[in-house]
Amino acid sequence: MKRFSRAFIGGLVLLGAVVLSQLAFGDDERADDAHISSLRDVKFDPESLQHGDLVFRNGNSFMSDRIVALSPEGVELSHVGILVRERDRLYVVHIIGDHFANYVRKESLKSFLDNSMPDHFCVTRYNGNRDTRNAIAETALTYFKQKRGFDYDMTLESPDELFCTELAWRAILDTTGKDISPARVPWRGKLLIGFLPFFRTPHFEPVHMEKHCPTFNRSANVNR
Repeated sequence: MKRFSRAFIGGLVLLGAVVLSQLAFGDDERADDAHISSLRDVKFDPESLQHGDLVFRNGNSFMSDRIVALSPEGVELSHVGILVRERDRLYVVHIIGDHFANYVRKESLKSFLDNSMPDHFCVTRYNGNRDTRNAIAETALTYFKQKRGFDYDMTLESPDELFCTELAWRAILDTTGKDISPARVPWRGKLLIGFLPFFRTPHFEPVHMEKHCPTFNRSANVNR
């Protein structure tokens, strides 16, 4: 009985240590995974990425498949986040409708890529100065610190609740005052922010485009 009690107590101590180690880094934030050196066998130069870049993927989950299948834009993307660079560590601030953690999260870029289909990683950059892009990243970090929740209603009327493209769009809007997507995407009776506005001039420039990324539109009208 005593042996069992010691084993039980030891198991609780070990479990507590694991939980505390996870809490120390926050939601999905892992310092070792975030180090640039962890990004091996990638098709881009991690050193070239900047604070405030937009990163896109097509996730490797059933839900991602459904998002792509139902996309009115016809793009092979399911998700977007904002890159946060902290010296030699790279993170992505983004939001997913996860019932276990349905609020804005900060995740290592490596983890973000591990959940992506091959040849679907894209990076675009807001076409302003570096101070503006830094401010966009800091706005996204503010959403993370505020733990803004996922918007299951998928509307733009509740800034305290976000979906993935809205987070990127709203961070730019709140920082610069510019609406980079005046035209919305109709979806099931609602008007949403799509992916394609982030792949157009004059507001953005391409940084890294893989095989299945949307074609970057260099002659887009600013009002589209």
